[in-house]
Amino acid sequence: MPISVSDLLARCSKTLYDETNVVYAQQELLDHLNAAVAEIVQLDTKAYMVNAPLPCAPGTLQTLPGDAVALVDVRYNCDASGDPGRAITAVGIEALQAARPDWHQSPPSAVTRHYAADVRDPKRFYVWPPQPSPAGYVMAVYQGVPDDAALSDNFPLPDLYAEAAYLFVLYHVLLRRDGAADPQRASVFYQMFMTELDQDVKNINTIQAGKPDV
Repeated sequence: MPISVSDLLARCSKTLYDETNVVYAQQELLDHLNAAVAEIVQLDTKAYMVNAPLPCAPGTLQTLPGDAVALVDVRYNCDASGDPGRAITAVGIEALQAARPDWHQSPPSAVTRHYAADVRDPKRFYVWPPQPSPAGYVMAVYQGVPDDAALSDNFPLPDLYAEAAYLFVLYHVLLRRDGAADPQRASVFYQMFMTELDQDVKNINTIQAGKPDV
């Protein structure tokens, strides 16, 4: 069952002995929670993965949307709703250029056969054949950053990260509260946050992609 933002913040309020939100308003705690989500995504790039149809641009060079951090894979051709078509395979740019030096000038096609990426340019990639105008869609997988959560939303990351987010909120509140900061307690919660996040990462890494969890 998804964890609601309001339930997570209520737990934070209870730990802070402020269940009626007299000292720490819900909106203030929500701001700290969104800071926690941003911190988790920065420290663990697998925390928020997006699979979405990407409208291509004419030509070979394609750019991920604004919420993207880095490309993971380009799976298959699709339509705007994500219905799958022909699979797409990854190739190295050097191999593509050696095999087809004029690949940027190949006849355009809305059906992508290969894509090539460069880790030094994580938000952009190339497709072959070049896309026509109007262009098609591909199913892109990328590391992303979620929009700020609202009080009525569910926690935007997998439930596994909720405990780490809870600890980060407590750290942020105790470190940044004007006139009532408690750096010593804040430091303790930050260490607990880092320990919890490290364990979350280890738990995810024990499950290898493409292999059953047995």
